[in-house]
Amino acid sequence: FDISMAWSAGSLTEASIDAMVDGPCRVSARGLRTVLLEGQAVHRTRTAEGAAEFEARAGSSYRLTFEGE
Repeated sequence: FDISMAWSAGSLTEASIDAMVDGPCRVSARGLRTVLLEGQAVHRTRTAEGAAEFEARAGSSYRLTFEGE
């Protein structure tokens, strides 16, 4: 996975994940609201550790939105 993030005043404000391979992607980030693929929400589950997990597809780019965005 290739990850890009932007921060402001110590808080994560934007993130994107480019999948290089198919498979599960786990994200642990405070305030994560949605994971989007082409503007549509991606189904995700919560792990026992509290991370969000979704099935990523190689060649896809996912946008993460956060509380307050």
